[in-house]
Amino acid sequence: MCGRYVNAKARGDLLSYYDAVEGSDQQTAPSWNIAPTQAEPIITERLEEGGVVEGRLLTTRWGMVPSFSALLILRNYCRAFQLGQSS
Repeated sequence: MCGRYVNAKARGDLLSYYDAVEGSDQQTAPSWNIAPTQAEPIITERLEEGGVVEGRLLTTRWGMVPSFSALLILRNYCRAFQLGQSS
């Protein structure tokens, strides 16, 4: 599997759909061919005091870097379903 995906929505559409605020100055455009290591938008949520959930649109690079790679800066790969699990 090559790990590519599609983002057909503009940043403004993502902000309104997820009721989020802009959290990054880096701009991205929709793409039909997003490959690993490209910068793309993500939505994060944080539970604030009073039970209010704040959504934020950030830009990040995604992909997996093997342990033997010299590019250790990109090793922050994590899948959403693994976030709540401990090893």
